[in-house]
Amino acid sequence: MLGLRKILKLRWAVLITLAVASWQLYDKFRPRPLELDQPRQEIASKACWAITKQLPSVDIPRKLLVPRLRGDHTGFVTDTLRETVGRSAKFDILSPSLLVRVLAELGVEEKEPYDLDSAMKIARKTEADYLLDGQIDSFSYDDKQGSIAMSITLYRVSDQTPVAPTMQINLPDETSKTSLSLGKWVGGVLAWMLGIFFLPLVFYAPVKKALASESNGIIFLALLALTLVDTLLAWAISGLTFGWIMLVLALLISAGANYGILTWIDNNR
Repeated sequence: MLGLRKILKLRWAVLITLAVASWQLYDKFRPRPLELDQPRQEIASKACWAITKQLPSVDIPRKLLVPRLRGDHTGFVTDTLRETVGRSAKFDILSPSLLVRVLAELGVEEKEPYDLDSAMKIARKTEADYLLDGQIDSFSYDDKQGSIAMSITLYRVSDQTPVAPTMQINLPDETSKTSLSLGKWVGGVLAWMLGIFFLPLVFYAPVKKALASESNGIIFLALLALTLVDTLLAWAISGLTFGWIMLVLALLISAGANYGILTWIDNNR
């Protein structure tokens, strides 16, 4: 019993486990800031370089207009795309001052999203030869790693036709996503197992009292309560993304583990 009492002093371990679950809940629902965090800045830079590499080489003149991408709420991705394309020397990027002047003449703010017709109108006004038009389909981050999906098309302004097929950019690739998901899954399972083990020990006194009653009904209620709490913990750690199969599996594992722990407590009380 002395060893068990020492274990009971480790209640902080359960608090850590609950803190992890609470963080998962907060991270799932918290509002994202308008300013881009470092992970999304990094993935956006990689996406812009990927687009630049796919751009075809064209003959002179090659003045290029890159209007603000649809879905780029901060303007960071558009600015980065302009910079990377300009550094590649594949095109001559129109100066920001010229774009600002033309937009002012048209009575348009750059913060406004452009459809293709509006972008073409701006391109003709700036005397651009090409237009790089597109949108951000998704832009997020998870576990310190950003993800982005973009659809970008290069148009010839003179006849408004695409120079090349639309570029579809999805980063990170599936291998990186799988590795990240596996690490998150393993960490979540370990945190959950700690919670299953320590929860009956934290509530050792009422659990022991339930076992001492030798009442099947009371013991069943104690087992049911521990199982439900463990299942809710698994649900929170998973990011609230349980399907029915995972729910049933979590219930069975929790029930089996708690039955074994209660049996051990009963044999050593």
